[in-house]
Amino acid sequence: MTKKTLRSAVIASAPALLLASGLAQAVEFQAGNTTFSLEGYAKLDLIYDVDDRLGRFTFHDQIGADSSDGHFRMQAGQSRIGFRTVTPTDQGDLVLFANMDFFGGDAAGNESGGNLRLREFYGQWNGITAGRTWTTFNTFVGTPEILDFTNAVGQAGLDLQTQLRYTVGGFSIALEAPDDLVSSLNASAIANAGGQKSSTFGASNQSRVPDLTANYHWTQENVDFAVGGMLRQLRVGRGDADAIESSDTDVGWGLFAAASTQIAPGTTLRGTVAGGDGIGNYLYFQPAPAAYVDAERQKIDTIEAIGGSVSLTQEIGPGRATLAYAYAYADTEDFMERGNIDGTDGDNLFFLGNKFQSIFVNYLWEPIDRVTYGIELGWHRGDRPRNFDADGNLANRSSDDDAYRIMTSLIYDF
Repeated sequence: MTKKTLRSAVIASAPALLLASGLAQAVEFQAGNTTFSLEGYAKLDLIYDVDDRLGRFTFHDQIGADSSDGHFRMQAGQSRIGFRTVTPTDQGDLVLFANMDFFGGDAAGNESGGNLRLREFYGQWNGITAGRTWTTFNTFVGTPEILDFTNAVGQAGLDLQTQLRYTVGGFSIALEAPDDLVSSLNASAIANAGGQKSSTFGASNQSRVPDLTANYHWTQENVDFAVGGMLRQLRVGRGDADAIESSDTDVGWGLFAAASTQIAPGTTLRGTVAGGDGIGNYLYFQPAPAAYVDAERQKIDTIEAIGGSVSLTQEIGPGRATLAYAYAYADTEDFMERGNIDGTDGDNLFFLGNKFQSIFVNYLWEPIDRVTYGIELGWHRGDRPRNFDADGNLANRSSDDDAYRIMTSLIYDF
């Protein structure tokens, strides 16, 4: 792995996946026939939110929620440390890996973070991976280089899942721990930004089978490709009379495709698209959960969602510049109609976004080995359906709230 590839992975918020395949320049020592390595980096972010307070990472649900302008913060919670052991066997290496950061705290940033947080912990041998790592419904082939820890909305996966995976060549298939992502017809319960779990009220989410995920990655000439699929069961059990009186089950699915290519010397084009019905947390930072319970119809209704991103990176001078656009949309119209949500409750309506968008412009450079500096401007929008009260007055603040973020990052790795 080249130094540039490693730094690109760090900036793309994907270092743990690259750690899993071996970081360059890790601190290593030998004990018997086992190699131990310590890997990680320190990252300082200086962030200024021109408009709304977006949180420790860009949290689209915060857009339009804060009436004040101008918020500054400094943080180092994305800093990461991990360790790995590699022990040779007759049938391939036995690998153990753990990875932690210091990003504990709430997404909105009401806490300063700094709490140690376990990200990954797994074992790997003979093509079998067991533990917690990136979901198999995932690829970093099309992920843009972005300083913000959120990275780009609408990506496939980008979530850490407990799983049992088998990999052969470029193909991986896994059974993953199911998330309870069925919401009730309660406006405040639809929020799912960043994979946050929503739950039913008066009904019980039930997980009877694991999620099934798969991906395939290959290279043809100078183009990297990746495709993947996901299949899940969404189920609720019997609740009280205000929710659902009998169990119901539905099926969620998702697909993604991604590609990356160097279209000219020093110029890289990346893109990805993902979507499905009942996809929920498998579509990164999209506005809705996988499904909701319609108590009147006594059934689960899945929510369709789609997203993606496109980015162009150009080497300029001592570093490289990136322009990226990201999009995530969830079809929440039926949810609103069946939930009889008229927009009079501002607290609930605050969560009812149906489209998130972002544009990033940044420049990154390495003045010396193991050091990366970067500056980034981000534009973010959260679109919400327009709703009016009984008198015909507009109930929500805006259908297209937007916000700007400026940030500078310093990254030291070892």
